[in-house]
Amino acid sequence: MFSELIKKIFKKEQEDNFQTLMDCNIEKEFLYDYSNEEKLEKYSGNKYFFGNEKKDMTSDSAILIKTRIKAGETMCLSFRGKNLYNNNFINAYLKVNDENLYDEGNDRYRTTHWFEVDSSRKFIYMIGDAFNKAIWQFKDANDKLINISSQWENNKYKRKDLPLINKACAKTFIPLEAVKARIYFADIKDENTAKTGEVLQIAYGLIPENCQEYYERNIEINSENSGDLIKVYPDKWQVISNEEVVARGECHLDFDKIYSFQIDSKNDFKVEIESEEKFVDSEDKEYGIRWPIEAEIPVCERVGDAKNLHFNYKIENTHAGLFENDFDNIYPWSEMKTCALKVDAEGNEEIIYEGQEGFSRDGSVGEVMVEIPLFYSKREQKDGYEYLWITKKKKEGYKVEPSFITRKGILKKIYIGAYLASTDKKLHSASDTFVCVNENVKSLRKKIRKTDGFDGYDLLAHMTMEKLFLIETGILSSQSVFEGICNLPYIENEIYPSCIAIEKAKNSNSIKVKNTLVTGRIMPGDTVAVLENPEDIKNNKYSPRTVTDIKKIDSNKLEIYFDGQAINITKKKSFILCLPTKNGVTDKLNYHTGKTDKNNKYALGHEAFKYRGIENLWGNAKVYLENAYVVNDKLHICFPNGHEETSAFKLLRQEKTISHRDFDACNEITIKKMIYSKKHPRILFPEATGDGAVSSNYYGDAYYNATEKNKGYIISYGGALDSLGSAGIFNFSIDSTIEDKSPSATMRLIYRKNIFYKG
Repeated sequence: MFSELIKKIFKKEQEDNFQTLMDCNIEKEFLYDYSNEEKLEKYSGNKYFFGNEKKDMTSDSAILIKTRIKAGETMCLSFRGKNLYNNNFINAYLKVNDENLYDEGNDRYRTTHWFEVDSSRKFIYMIGDAFNKAIWQFKDANDKLINISSQWENNKYKRKDLPLINKACAKTFIPLEAVKARIYFADIKDENTAKTGEVLQIAYGLIPENCQEYYERNIEINSENSGDLIKVYPDKWQVISNEEVVARGECHLDFDKIYSFQIDSKNDFKVEIESEEKFVDSEDKEYGIRWPIEAEIPVCERVGDAKNLHFNYKIENTHAGLFENDFDNIYPWSEMKTCALKVDAEGNEEIIYEGQEGFSRDGSVGEVMVEIPLFYSKREQKDGYEYLWITKKKKEGYKVEPSFITRKGILKKIYIGAYLASTDKKLHSASDTFVCVNENVKSLRKKIRKTDGFDGYDLLAHMTMEKLFLIETGILSSQSVFEGICNLPYIENEIYPSCIAIEKAKNSNSIKVKNTLVTGRIMPGDTVAVLENPEDIKNNKYSPRTVTDIKKIDSNKLEIYFDGQAINITKKKSFILCLPTKNGVTDKLNYHTGKTDKNNKYALGHEAFKYRGIENLWGNAKVYLENAYVVNDKLHICFPNGHEETSAFKLLRQEKTISHRDFDACNEITIKKMIYSKKHPRILFPEATGDGAVSSNYYGDAYYNATEKNKGYIISYGGALDSLGSAGIFNFSIDSTIEDKSPSATMRLIYRKNIFYKG
């Protein structure tokens, strides 16, 4: 007989309503095959796209264009910025695969004019506060509309009525034959979306960057003499023949703003950058970002020595951005290494780095960790902006990153688990293991003490990862980079009716369920449990299984196959639920930062990722943060050096929870602003939520604080496998004691190595 918990089953009409909303909002952008690795070329016909050499370009630099120019010839160079949108639009809306303009003249609708695109750039994105729609259209060289069958009509962004997979940025691929594009981007009177503004950037790639205004400059090169080199400075141009200047003229270029140029010549050409000083990482460099204190658009401006630097990652084997990742050659990111770390009972350490002989991810030669080197950091607010900085050596205003300070001194390195914790009688960080959930912190602490030398990932270590991620990506809303695993059907207090068996079976490795958008979110490779009594979840009386196949029997019925021991399936009683995805899904990626792709239009929020070797830094399962607790809304931090401090500020109270039935609550708990404490400025913790914030603007993550007076609570972060658009690096929940268990929460390992910095 079903327990009392089963009485909380969704009503049928509530699930149907949820599915309809999911249908409109959770589908992926157009499908693309990311399996083939292709190098992005800088040259495309008569165009040149600047790459990582932009970081070498200063006001003293010159662009060298090696090409043949004839005597008396006029050649035009057209320089463009990264923003393809020129601020002009048509008052009309579009329909999918339909060239007509609808309701033309109605000022509530906004559609761009046709603009030129280059399909060699592969991808295109849109970001800003001016859009809440994204219906893309492309045309080929014959002015024929290119059919995009996987695009859907009700493509809303920045919705207020559902915690979407974060849609701060609209992205798609450019069809190979496309030469121009246009986008229906706004219905400014749509009351179901956040208020629209005037900032819009359309640019190449999948990685959103700081918004810039449209930029275009044209230069006419006139030469009475022939030449073999054109030299372009910010304020002048020269034609050179045999190392002598034979023609010159004025121009007005901003090298910080140019991203490409086009030359109206059929002659071959080559481009080089002449610069007195090439960019080289050094101990004196200061890498920073800044953003408006209340930043609705979640992309940051790179400042200091980070100016003109770029981040990149891979989707399977395909680069998401246009540039190589500059941070691969910049400390501390360049020194973050995956390794297997073993510590014996006497504290002796053995480290095998990835790529060295004997390294393994299976835990046999040690816990799989990511080595993080010591750095200094600074956070400040001035002139309406917030700044975050990292440097290698101590400078004025910088302090040692707190997670490196221990009782014995300052550490050279710390080590963070590459995977979420798994368990036997200890806690481990290893591939091909099931995530340890549904154990309270008290129990997890006992297990981690048996793992010699290791502790639980803590609040200060997480603040370290926040800084590294923010400065490298330049993005506040972490789901704008990786959605993470956050869109799986999951049970804690409710069971979806469509997850319940509709037929009985004996000794079976499959379960037949209704074919709905809830069960349709279960996919091969997912980790699941199949059981009859919901209480078995709480009591850990279930075996994690892996989905091996899913077959559609008819339009109303699915059969889901799973591994493990065969079981009996009881009609209307047995049910299937998803658990956190097994560790090691991203091992197949050949780059330290990237995500998997299931090539399924409903897989958004269903794909694992890793950042600098750390798998699923958010999503999949909430992570308990050690060495911090909350009592009466005061944050208590236990520093690694044994010092404990209580915050002078009180934490924001926010007691509403994520709910698929109370959509307004989702926006009320979305983070808008972070606390800035002069005593502890490097602590990034939510200060304000709601008030215009939705899951696709500002920080985009949810914050939950529901505590009783005079009672201690632990902090978890990241969001779980069903958190949708509220998941992310800034998702914090304060709602558990050390006695509470959750089937969606776990730990991650940390190790603070006994090698100290002297200096």
